[in-house]
Amino acid sequence: MDELRVSSKLMNSLISRFIRKKIKRCCGQNVNVSFNQIVVTVKDGDKVRVHLELDADTTSSEFEKLMIKMLGLGDGE
Repeated sequence: MDELRVSSKLMNSLISRFIRKKIKRCCGQNVNVSFNQIVVTVKDGDKVRVHLELDADTTSSEFEKLMIKMLGLGDGE
């Protein structure tokens, strides 16, 4: 079993910034992301388990817009 852990402050900051920019570019929503840790485990050579730990803060109206866009519910409105 191989395992990769990322939990350093520098890497967490870079990953948080990357995720925040991707959400903004993809969905047009402002979401404050605080990435804490990622653990990638490879078992039996072909099974991969990814565990992400992050916090995201936004307003309730921005969250509603984000969910509507992600679920594809806003096309007919």
